[in-house]
Amino acid sequence: MEHIPFARSIDLPPYRAILAVDAKGFTAEPGSTQEAISKKLLDLVGDALNGAGLRAEWERPAFLGPTGDGFAVGLPTRVLPYLVDPFPRLLQERLAEHNRQTRAHLQLRVSLHVGPLPADPENPHWTGNGDPRNDTHRLLDSAPVKAVLAAASPRVTFVACIFSDRVFEDVIAAGYAGMQPDRCLPVTATVDGKAFSRQA
Repeated sequence: MEHIPFARSIDLPPYRAILAVDAKGFTAEPGSTQEAISKKLLDLVGDALNGAGLRAEWERPAFLGPTGDGFAVGLPTRVLPYLVDPFPRLLQERLAEHNRQTRAHLQLRVSLHVGPLPADPENPHWTGNGDPRNDTHRLLDSAPVKAVLAAASPRVTFVACIFSDRVFEDVIAAGYAGMQPDRCLPVTATVDGKAFSRQA
């Protein structure tokens, strides 16, 4: 039976951690190299997640949706603290090593959010759609995180992260992650041409 919103109640899907990653300047790379860069991006992120102790979650995500220059992945909410710390730090280290050894110099934007999303781990590429995932991608494309990465030295800073207000309040400010709340700068995340404005 087709679901008609607001006509009747239905089950709320489980809450999931939503991690999205995007490569800065991806479309400026020659088309002949983009497939290899996309695969390398998955390898680098996977390596950092493995280093953060999240190998099992990475190998069987709730959903995984590539976007060409990045992807979004759904993971259990209990791992949110490790996605805040040490994952970004480990990703920075992996990218530093990668960028020393190749012409394809990568800088990444990372967004982290949480919310209810349907998923089918048996078919992870076709599930995980809904407002929380859309918001995760909007955070990733928002002006503040792009500005931070644009202003940073491309020889030093390889990762810029934006956390939703919910992740900040529930995970960082609550003391579950190994990160001081003062390391985060409060911003209003907006996206040019989109009706989107969120605290992050």
